[in-house]
Amino acid sequence: MAQIDPTNLFVTNFSWGKTVEDMKELFAPYGEFDVLKDFEGNVKTDQNGNTMPAVTLIMDKETGRSRGFGFVKFVNADDAAKACANVEDGGLNGAEVDGRNIAVVVAKPREERPAYAPRNNY
Repeated sequence: MAQIDPTNLFVTNFSWGKTVEDMKELFAPYGEFDVLKDFEGNVKTDQNGNTMPAVTLIMDKETGRSRGFGFVKFVNADDAAKACANVEDGGLNGAEVDGRNIAVVVAKPREERPAYAPRNNY
């Protein structure tokens, strides 16, 4: 099983109308974002050759709008810990954003799922 990365945060209950830019703006005061990498560890760049910050908002494939959750990866664990602290302690966990209380926690590694098994009754 993969280890938990304390710099990678899971953000949920985000308004569907929010964008990646909104997430960047919300989390930027807490520290420097890591850069987005592909599965092989190569740094991703945009069409202009600029590195892309590791801020990801999961989008619905059919509607193209936000599904209300995403990930933010910081360069260091101290910055991530500040961001995922409870709102009373200066963090964003439980903060109200557009009338919704967002949840910010350290992301768990993706679990292995069993392969699809066809049903026997068809």
